[in-house]
Amino acid sequence: MNAGGAERVIANVANILSCNHQITLKVLYKNKMGSFYTISNNIAIKYITNVEPPLKDEISYNIRLSNFIKLLKLYLYYIKVLIQKYLKSILYIIKEDSDIIISDRIFFSKLFSCFAPQKVIKIGQEHNHHNDDIRYIKKVIKACRNIDYLMPASQSLSDYYSKIILKTKIKYIPHSLSYFPSNRASLINKQFLTVGRLVQGKGVDDLIDLFYVITQIDNECKLVIIGDGPDKKRLLEKVDFYKLKEHIIFTGNLDYQKVCDYYFSSSLYLSCSWTESFGLTFLEAASFGLPSICYDSAQGASEIIRDSVDGFLIPNRNQSEYISKVLLLLNNYDLRVSFGCQAYNKANNYTEDKVKLMWYDFIKELECKLNDIL
Repeated sequence: MNAGGAERVIANVANILSCNHQITLKVLYKNKMGSFYTISNNIAIKYITNVEPPLKDEISYNIRLSNFIKLLKLYLYYIKVLIQKYLKSILYIIKEDSDIIISDRIFFSKLFSCFAPQKVIKIGQEHNHHNDDIRYIKKVIKACRNIDYLMPASQSLSDYYSKIILKTKIKYIPHSLSYFPSNRASLINKQFLTVGRLVQGKGVDDLIDLFYVITQIDNECKLVIIGDGPDKKRLLEKVDFYKLKEHIIFTGNLDYQKVCDYYFSSSLYLSCSWTESFGLTFLEAASFGLPSICYDSAQGASEIIRDSVDGFLIPNRNQSEYISKVLLLLNNYDLRVSFGCQAYNKANNYTEDKVKLMWYDFIKELECKLNDIL
């Protein structure tokens, strides 16, 4: 599995359940690098296809170069990937002999509805926020047509879908922290942190714009950007344009211990993401005692951040208001510590031990249902 929020959630849940149950991860595409996240040795991994999907940035790059021969080869390969994706996924699902199957995306939930054996309990996890997109909401409803449970990423999404999806049961279990630090960050450094894929929806370009203004007021500040993605080159060019090379650090993807080191050495967690279904990185930041600032357009962030209690949710993507709140926390150590303490206490509700019990109770409920069927 590649780096990503949904992939991390899948790894965490699989590891939790593998302690008491036989777990098999069925992965759609082969990855030469293996899983980015640690997977328990108790878990079997099987690949549905034997291909790797073409990279979107490779396609975009060849479009810009008008390299039509290369594009033709990529598109032909893409067709081959799509055929394998659908046919082999359907065959896997038809032959499924597990008691419980869990999908991680609408694509699989839809196939579960159509092809999974009747005796199998079918669960669809939903990792995305609908953002009031009617077409996307209809896709979710359609995918749930013949599955037993839908598990949205947040309580607010669960409340929403429970009002419009009547046949399928809605079950909410929060995401968990695979690690909960015993100490909080000192919050004494003028270092800000953001973690995530470098793609347009994460709003890292907006964050760089904001940070440039902040450095004009306090040039001792630094911003650490952890993650990788197709927008990296463009973002580096923006950093060069603003002459911020000494102030902004791109680390790429890091192992978790190094990510923890950056959480400990930072004082604020910043995000300009356009959308979030839950915001696992906000929860991670909170577990280290970091206050977070985010735009309220990332609706899932409100599941973790309590405005003016342990961070700030900025309305209407108001850049001036965002900068004002960063400077407020930057210049007020006592307020940072107060927010950080509140964040740390909130994050304690999402420890692996606590979430594990919720999953075990749910699985016991499903086992009773299976016994009734048999």
